[in-house]
Amino acid sequence: MHFELVDTETVEEKRIAFETEILKKINYFSERFYSVGYLLQDTRFLSGEITNHVKITKDKFGEISLNMKMLIHLLRINNERIQSSTYFKAYTLCIYIISRTFKILLLIKAIDEDYFLDFKEDLSALGKLIYDNPFLMRTAIDNELDVNWLI
Repeated sequence: MHFELVDTETVEEKRIAFETEILKKINYFSERFYSVGYLLQDTRFLSGEITNHVKITKDKFGEISLNMKMLIHLLRINNERIQSSTYFKAYTLCIYIISRTFKILLLIKAIDEDYFLDFKEDLSALGKLIYDNPFLMRTAIDNELDVNWLI
């Protein structure tokens, strides 16, 4: 209610500013990488912030785009680190990424098929990043996510 009555920024302006903030936070905790467990913890924290943004602004488009940007940026920076770990240690993070991907696909389907074109490029990038990581591919196959559909 506060957002709609008092705030002077539009939903799109808030989304763009928040996206920049998310990317900075991913860079920050990626520079201070300790383990995939801490990477998962930091990513879950960012997901909570995205959920809070969506709750305040009612930004359904932003929920999809922010989650996708978060996963893409996270994997671009940390894909090699995830692979250098053991599958046992990376398993929970892999499950989290695959389940977030499923959630993104369900949210796209829920809003409108016309928006698929807006997300096509990011979906393809996410699919390629998952494909390039053997741990993520194994987890995707085990959970019946067809990565070819993303690409």
